[in-house]
Amino acid sequence: MGDMTFSHIHCSSSHNRPAGQLERDLDDWMARFELITMTEIDNDNRSAKLREKGWGHYNARKSQGQDECAVAWDLGVWLRKWAGVRRLTDRRFYRENGKLAAPTHSCSVVLLHRSSGKRVLVSVTHLPAHVEGRQGWNTTMAHWQGRKAAYLGALHGWAVHVKDLERKHRTDGTLLVADWNLNLKHNWVRNLLMDVWGRPYHQAWTRFPTAGGSMSGGPPYPPLGAPGVDTGDRIIDGSLYRHLDVSLHPNLMARVPSSDHRPYREEFRLLGRDENPKDEGGGKDQGHGDTKKGDPWWGFGDYLVDEIYDVTRATEGSET
Repeated sequence: MGDMTFSHIHCSSSHNRPAGQLERDLDDWMARFELITMTEIDNDNRSAKLREKGWGHYNARKSQGQDECAVAWDLGVWLRKWAGVRRLTDRRFYRENGKLAAPTHSCSVVLLHRSSGKRVLVSVTHLPAHVEGRQGWNTTMAHWQGRKAAYLGALHGWAVHVKDLERKHRTDGTLLVADWNLNLKHNWVRNLLMDVWGRPYHQAWTRFPTAGGSMSGGPPYPPLGAPGVDTGDRIIDGSLYRHLDVSLHPNLMARVPSSDHRPYREEFRLLGRDENPKDEGGGKDQGHGDTKKGDPWWGFGDYLVDEIYDVTRATEGSET
């Protein structure tokens, strides 16, 4: 069935970095990886850098939040079968400047892995920030509650949407990537994600670095999963997967000029016809290294699922 593995890099990019810097970083990544996912790409000058010979990409047309995320793939490895965006919740929240933020969307593609014939759903989302703690954000209780409601609405809406896409396109594997804006080192965050997504989905981050985080740190890098030293560095970018195996654990890379986040890399293996998906026992994947219990939502109550608004469709389209 050919090579069953593929390499992936994600970078939660930065709106305010020059497009030329992004182009240089993308040239490096496209020479080394087969799948690229990004957030904060919603700028025509920046998204245009995804257009490269031998590569396909999907980024929605400029709109109210629809074009926030992007996926790019090596055309020698993948063939696009479908692409679309989805508004995940009608909940809105206020930014630091007092203006309403655009609704949260997901960007998704269904890719055919040429050598194996497997269909893989890749979906990317950028979830609202400043929900885990104050982090210098001097907000009112009402504004914080609005952010949290928008976050949970998007999280539940994304899960429903992804499961619908899996059924509709009969996918063989799923890769979900996000700037979660919650610390994946915290047990309560990992439990929250699995409570929403359910048993078939696993978290790629299980061997956490003991120093450095998504927006901090540098060389020398300690080994993955070493005994925790409780440095407080946050990892907020990460992947969930279904019907895949992790063949190379995720690891943070060096800082790049085009982003205030450090990219992370990982590798997955597609399951063969006779292999059983590891749906049993999913859910609460154990983390190793610098993990801790954490303080859920820093002391404020939770929202019930039935308090979340219904989701509405944005745009979608298919192409081979």
